[in-house]
Amino acid sequence: MVKKRWWENENVPGHISNALLRTAREVMKHVAMCQSGMSGPKYSQVYSGALSGDGAIPITIECMVATGLPKRTVVGLPGSAVRECMDRIWSAMSSTGILPPRGVLTVNLAPADVAKHGTLFDLPIALGLILADASPSGKRWPDDHACAGELSLNGHIQPVKGILPFVLAARRSGRTKILVPAGNALEASHVPGVTVYPVRTLAQAIDHVSCESRIAPFSRHRRIKERRTSRSMDVSDVVGQTYAVDALTVAAAGGHNCIMIGPPGCGKTMLAERFTGILPEWSEQLALEANCIHSLRGLLTEKGWKQERPFRSPHHTISRAGMLGGGRPIVPGEASLAHGGVLFLDEMTQFSRSVLEGLREPLESRRIVLSRLRDAVSFPAGFQLIAAINPCPCGWDRSEKKKCTCSDVQKLQYAARLSGPILDRIDMHIALLPVDPAAFQSRGESTTRELRVMVRRAIEYRKRRRQAVPNCELSGPDLESLTSSEGLDHVADVMAARALSARSRLRILRIARTCADMDGSPLVRRLDVTRAASYRRLDGVTELGMVLSEQRNRVEA
Repeated sequence: MVKKRWWENENVPGHISNALLRTAREVMKHVAMCQSGMSGPKYSQVYSGALSGDGAIPITIECMVATGLPKRTVVGLPGSAVRECMDRIWSAMSSTGILPPRGVLTVNLAPADVAKHGTLFDLPIALGLILADASPSGKRWPDDHACAGELSLNGHIQPVKGILPFVLAARRSGRTKILVPAGNALEASHVPGVTVYPVRTLAQAIDHVSCESRIAPFSRHRRIKERRTSRSMDVSDVVGQTYAVDALTVAAAGGHNCIMIGPPGCGKTMLAERFTGILPEWSEQLALEANCIHSLRGLLTEKGWKQERPFRSPHHTISRAGMLGGGRPIVPGEASLAHGGVLFLDEMTQFSRSVLEGLREPLESRRIVLSRLRDAVSFPAGFQLIAAINPCPCGWDRSEKKKCTCSDVQKLQYAARLSGPILDRIDMHIALLPVDPAAFQSRGESTTRELRVMVRRAIEYRKRRRQAVPNCELSGPDLESLTSSEGLDHVADVMAARALSARSRLRILRIARTCADMDGSPLVRRLDVTRAASYRRLDGVTELGMVLSEQRNRVEA
């Protein structure tokens, strides 16, 4: 009679714990499997991508299945969502009818020095484990394929954020056949030169990779550059503000930042909301950059593409991280989401000082660089700033309708909330007076389509002058070469009369150059300088209400 060993005996001594007993039995089971000639480790590779900043980095997912005690490990700086993917994968495999691999499972996300965040690694890791466990040699993943997607517990594949930059990174690395969730297929199809395969379930992805049942490529029947034909808001809705409409047209043609000063109800917000309608159509490259930012935040609509320039209007209680970007992982803020469009700050003086001062660098460099202890990312921030403020805390300073209840100290403190460096970066200062009630009997003089044509003509004339950059980015020497001697003399007179700084002189010349483009003039004239100087109302002003008084006197004259 063969004597049983202690772990094989049903009557185990009391001092042996159940956990130790189960461990001993598992060890002997795997030893027996190895002694019976079971194959060694099995390996596979799958290609995906990791989001980083405003783009993505190609990632190689290595999967190895080896004999031993059950253990699942993910290495390569995975985030919490990536570490949790094994539980979702196991449930998805079980729901699909696939036997999950057993033994020691190791997943490496290479390069290992790049942090990986998000749930887009679920699908590639699942496919890598299945391929590694399929045969002793492991089935090879196609070199021209890449995939991304989140697995639900029932085996369905959910849409993920950042598909657009992921597909762009895959194309740069030479992988032109992309498996994406069906909910992201339209978004991914806007990248030229790639074939998109919409995947709905894990079983469908396995059949496609194993060539048992190929997925039909996704086809899109609309152009990348498409503008909405019908717009609910038109500039003609704004009445009695011809001066402000003309000023915003100049701002659109030259890319100038603008601030509007006026009492409550004079139409500042209405004008800002309709400003994107008169902007020129954006280029395909600019549209791609802006949509990548929205894809990182998961803000693309069901159409999978943002057709119009973005209009972002954050609340004045927004934090610095919400405006510039932040968090972990770092995500773009409102300034980057407005890239290629308009960032509207309603009641600009109510925003915190740190938020406004944080806009200095993006207003100049048109990018935001966020540096943290372990990471540093850069986001585009080529927005056009449109701001609106009241002349005082109550809003009725120098008004003929209501009496102002603010003291002189309150007015000075209110105006001081806008620092000099911020105002220096805003080209145009527009004063809006209250609308005459009789003006509401008719609509505005200009429509959005008419103003858009004027803006397009000015930009085409600038391009015919072989000037690549917008007028808001011209340097001093370039502007002087484009200004007549009469115009330069008038600029000097304006500076002396109003005690303006050199920076204000540069802003006036830039605006004057845009006015000349709108009139088709090769050189900046005296008339253009006079018009441009009228759009610089806040230079040397201590109380904002003084701007409205000057504008009222100008209209009456």
